[in-house]
Amino acid sequence: MAEEQPESSALDPEVEGFGEKRDLKEMSPMPDPSEIPEVQEEPKPKKLDWEALIAAAEEDFDLLESPVDAAAKALKTMPETIATCGEEAISRLLPLIQDMISLADSLDIHCDTSDLYKALIKDTKYESQSPGLKDKLVTYILENVERVRDNVAAAAWLETLLDIIDCISVDAVTELIVPLAISQAAPTKRIQRRVISARLLEKLCAIIPAEFIRKDLAPCAKMLCQDPNATVRTAIAQRLSVIAQSLNNSTDCVSLLLPCLIELCKDDDPGVREAILNTIAVCLPYFTKESRKTVVIPLLRKCTEQALILRDISLSVVAKQLGPWLFALKEILSPQEQRWFLDTFCRIVNLAAPESDKSIQNLALNCRRMCAYNFPCFAMIYGGDSFNDKLLPILEKFTADSDEEVRCTVAAGFHEIVLLKPDEPALLNVFIELVKSGAVEVVQHLVKNLNKMLPIFYAIARKEQEKKPPKVTKVLLDRMIVSCNRLVRNTGNWRAHEAYLINLASLKSLVTPNDLLLTFVPVLKQEVLTARALPCRIAAAVTMLHFMREFPLARNRHVIIDFFTKIVAKHESCHRRRILLDIVPMLLQHFSRSFFKQHFLEAVLKLNDDPVSNIRLQLCRMMPRIKMSLLFPEDEKALLSLEKSVRNLLTSESSSQNDRQLLQLYACELSRAETLDNPKSDSVKLSEEQKLWTEIDAVSSQETVPAIIEEPESPHAQKSSLRKGVVHKKKVGNLVVAEGTPNTQLSIAQEKSNGISLLKPPMVNGYFSSSSESDSKPPAWKTNRIESKARIAVVRPQPQIIITQRSPSPMPPRPEETKGSKLPLSSNPVPVSPIEQLQLPDRLVSSFGVPLPSFQVGFLDLLSALIPLEPALLDQLQGSELLSLGLLPDVQVDELKLLKPLQLLFWTDDVALYECPPSAIRPDESSKFECH
Repeated sequence: MAEEQPESSALDPEVEGFGEKRDLKEMSPMPDPSEIPEVQEEPKPKKLDWEALIAAAEEDFDLLESPVDAAAKALKTMPETIATCGEEAISRLLPLIQDMISLADSLDIHCDTSDLYKALIKDTKYESQSPGLKDKLVTYILENVERVRDNVAAAAWLETLLDIIDCISVDAVTELIVPLAISQAAPTKRIQRRVISARLLEKLCAIIPAEFIRKDLAPCAKMLCQDPNATVRTAIAQRLSVIAQSLNNSTDCVSLLLPCLIELCKDDDPGVREAILNTIAVCLPYFTKESRKTVVIPLLRKCTEQALILRDISLSVVAKQLGPWLFALKEILSPQEQRWFLDTFCRIVNLAAPESDKSIQNLALNCRRMCAYNFPCFAMIYGGDSFNDKLLPILEKFTADSDEEVRCTVAAGFHEIVLLKPDEPALLNVFIELVKSGAVEVVQHLVKNLNKMLPIFYAIARKEQEKKPPKVTKVLLDRMIVSCNRLVRNTGNWRAHEAYLINLASLKSLVTPNDLLLTFVPVLKQEVLTARALPCRIAAAVTMLHFMREFPLARNRHVIIDFFTKIVAKHESCHRRRILLDIVPMLLQHFSRSFFKQHFLEAVLKLNDDPVSNIRLQLCRMMPRIKMSLLFPEDEKALLSLEKSVRNLLTSESSSQNDRQLLQLYACELSRAETLDNPKSDSVKLSEEQKLWTEIDAVSSQETVPAIIEEPESPHAQKSSLRKGVVHKKKVGNLVVAEGTPNTQLSIAQEKSNGISLLKPPMVNGYFSSSSESDSKPPAWKTNRIESKARIAVVRPQPQIIITQRSPSPMPPRPEETKGSKLPLSSNPVPVSPIEQLQLPDRLVSSFGVPLPSFQVGFLDLLSALIPLEPALLDQLQGSELLSLGLLPDVQVDELKLLKPLQLLFWTDDVALYECPPSAIRPDESSKFECH
C-alpha cells in the first residue's frame, strides 16, 4: 500500500505561503470550475470554402483522361525532364518508355515516342550530355520497326528512320540501316514498307560509298523495278537518277541501271512510264556514248511514237522532256535524228484536238505549255532556215495563243531566245505583240529581264529605220517600253515593277538624251511621286539619276536636279521627302563630290527642320556617310554645316527622349567618321563627268538633237533657226537693236561656252518660258545675208493695227486656214526672240511667222498675236469679243471703222518693229495689257 501523505508538511506550499489563497477559494460561494460538469454544445455548421472550390475547378485535368493520354503528356514533356535531370533521367526513363512501347497498341503512343526519339537524336546538346545516346536510340528505333505488329505504327517508325538517317554516322548506317532497307524491299513485305524501302535507297545513296551501292543497293533497286505492284515500280523509277549520280560511272550505270530503264519504259502502267521518262533525261549524261547512240535514242523514239498514238498522260511528259533529251544528245545526233526531233516538236505543238473531246483538248493545252517551255532549247540547236521556216511560226503562234500560261511561259524565256538570235528582226515584232496583248502576267515576265533584251531591240530598230518603209521604229519601241510600265504598276507585284524600273537604266546608252528627257523622265517622275511601294520609288529615282548623268546640257540636268530639290524635298508627304535621303548613297557613289555638294547638299541639310521626326533621324543617320565623302580642308564649310545641323537637332525641343538618344548615337558616329583620305576616286568621277558633259555635248550638237522638253518646232522656225547673220543682242529702251555679225561663224565649243543654243525656250503649258538663262544668253538666230555694213531704217507706208472688243468671241481660225503675212518688210519668217519675252503658243508662231512687239495681255493672252487679217476675215470678227493685234498689209484705211495707225520704229528685211500709240488703247483696258 502506498504510504499515506501527512495533511500538512513543512514542504507544502499551501502551508508556507499559499494557504490563504486556498482558504479563500474554499470559502467562496462560486463552484470550482473543475467540479462543474461539461455540457456538450451542438456543432455549428461549417462555412463553404469558395476559393478552394474555384481553384479546384480551374485545375487543368480531364475526368475522362485515359492512361494513354497521360502517357502521351509525359512523353511530350520528356525533353524538358531530360534537360533538367540529365543522365539519371535517360538511364531510368528511356528503358521504361521502351517497355511501354512493346506493350502499347495505341498509334498515338508510337507517334509521340518516335517524335521524342527524333528530337533527342537531332539535338546535339543531348549527345554531348550523354555520349552514346544516339546509338542507343537508333537501336530502339530498329527494334520497334521489327517488333511492332501494327503496320501503320511500323510505317511511322520507318518514317522516323528516314528523318534521322542524315544524323547517324556512316558506319552505323552501313551496319544497321542498309540491311534493314534491303529486307524491307522483299516482295513478302507490305506495299507500304516496299515503297519506304525505295525512299531509303535514295537516302542511302547520298551517304554510303559507291562500292556499297554497287554491291548492295543496285541489286535491291533492280528487284524493286520488277515488283508486281505499280506503285512500288513508280517509286523506284523516280529514284534511279539518284543512284546513277551516286555511282558516277558510265560502265556501272550501263550494266546496272540501263536494263531497268528499258524494262520500265515498256511498262503497261502510264504512271510508271511517266516516271521513267522524267528520269531518263537525268540519267543520259551518265551513260556511255555508244549506249546512248545505239540503245537510248531508239528507245526514246519508240516511247514518243507510242505516246503520240495512245495520247495518254505520257505525251505531256514527252513534250516536257523533249528539250532536255535534245540538249543531252545534241553531240551524237545525226542530221536525220535532228530532223526527227524538230518534226516531233512541230507535231506535238500542232496536235489536233476535237472540240467534243475535252480530255484531248486539255492534253493538247498541256503539250503547248511544255513546248513553249522547251522553245529556247530548240532555238539554240536549230538555226538558219530551220528556225525561220518552222520555229518562228511556232513562236508567233505561241504569242497569239488564247491560253495566258502559254504566253507567260514564252515571255519568261523570251530573253534567252533574243540572246540566241540577236540578228532576227522578227523577234522585235514578237515582243511588241506580247506587250500589246495587255496581259499583266505576261508583261511581268518580260520586264524581269528587260535589260538583256533592250540593246538587241534598239540595234534591230536602228537597222529597220534604214528600210523604207520601216516596220518598226525607235519611237514605237519607246512607246512599247512605256506601256509596260502602265501595265505593271497597277498590279500588286511590286517586285516586277521594281525590276522594270531598275532595268530602264540600261536605256542610258541606247537612247539619245533628248528622247530620255522627253519620253522616259516624265514616267520616272510620276513613279517617284505616285508609286505605292517604297522600293519602286527608290528604283525610279535612281534610274532618273543615271539618265541625268548622260545629259550633256546643264539646263537638262537642272530639270532633274530641280525635281528632287524643289518638288521631292518640299513635298507634302513625308514618304516622298524621304526619297531625297534615299538617293544620297547613289549620288555619293556615282557622282563627284563637287557635284553633290553644289546641287544636293543644301537641299539635304534643309530637311533638318522637317516636322517629321523620322526624316530628321534619317538625315542624321546619313550624315556620317556624307562626311566620309567630303575632303578636308576644301570642304570645311560643308563639314561645319553638317555639325551645325546635328547641333540644332540635339538642341531642338521637339525631339522626344527616344529620338534624342538616337540623335546622340548618330552624332557620335558622325564625330568618329573620317573625311575622305584618298581623293583619287573622286578625281576619276570628276574627269568622267567633264568628259560626258563636254564631249558628249559636242556630239549631240553635231547631230542637232534637241535636248529639252518642248513642242515640235514648225517648219518655218526650224528653217529660220539654221540661218546665220543677224544676232539680236540687247535692248535699248523699248527697241530691239539688231547687230550684224559679218563673216563670223561660232564653233560648237564656243557656242557652248557662251551659252548659245540652237533651241527654242522650253514650253510651259503651251507657252515659251523665259528663264533667267535664256534672258542672259543671246539666241543664235542668223540669216544667210552676211554684209559688212549695218542696215539703215527707212520709214515706209505703215500698216494699221485694229483693236476690237465685242461679245461673244468665236474660236480663232485654224492655222491651216490662216494665210501667211504679205507684209513686204517681212520676206522671210523669223522665230520669236526670247529677248522680246513673248509667251505664245507654238501653233501661232508657226502659223504667222512674224516678229511680234513686246506686250502683255492679262485675260486673252492665248489670242494676243499679230494676226494678218484679210478682208474676208473681217466678217468673221463681227459680233465677237476679241482683242486682236494684226498687220493689215492689203486692207485700205477706208474699209475699216476702227483703225489706229502704228509708228514704224525699226525695220530690216526680216524684222519690223512698231509702236502702238496710246490712242489705240481704250482707257478701261489699260490695266489689262500693254503694247509697246
